[in-house]
Amino acid sequence: MLTDMIDSITNWLVDVGSWGLFIIAFMESSFFPIPPDVFQIALSLLHMEKALWYGLVVTIGSVLGSILGFYIGKWAGRPLLHRFFKEATVNRVEELFQKYGAVAILIAAVTPIPYKVFTIAAGVFEIRLFSLLFWSAIGRGARFMFSGVMIYYFGQAGIDFIKANMDWVSILIALVLVVIYIVYIIVKRKRSVS
Repeated sequence: MLTDMIDSITNWLVDVGSWGLFIIAFMESSFFPIPPDVFQIALSLLHMEKALWYGLVVTIGSVLGSILGFYIGKWAGRPLLHRFFKEATVNRVEELFQKYGAVAILIAAVTPIPYKVFTIAAGVFEIRLFSLLFWSAIGRGARFMFSGVMIYYFGQAGIDFIKANMDWVSILIALVLVVIYIVYIIVKRKRSVS
């Protein structure tokens, strides 16, 4: 059934192009069950010359969609999280927010963890909206633009690489971004001391 749904949406996207991809990415950030990467890759395969553009479209749609997820969480609260997500998932997300603050969004933005859990949780746990947007833009941009670059420059070989290695590549991107963040914090502290 899920495969049929993906095929139907992909056929629809072939007709509507970038706007449809934007809508899918927007919805996935708060309630849609299928990651937009699937559709980004499918459209990029058909139009490899637009792969970078599609990466940008998915990034913008996903970041703007996180605003909807944030307000869903803010208005519906913790009961919504418990209704739609497993208790263990909600507890893990809460731990990540308590430990890392808004930077937890960065981790979710690039890894296979369902991003919508974090956007909704950001509203529930009262993360600043600006922080959600900032870390979403960095994380989602890194994730989707990586795919765009791989497909644009390497074509089918790039797609094969993404399919075979996306989990560990996502984790590697997350680690690099967290290291950059830690360096930023250290430099900022040193400047405030001097």
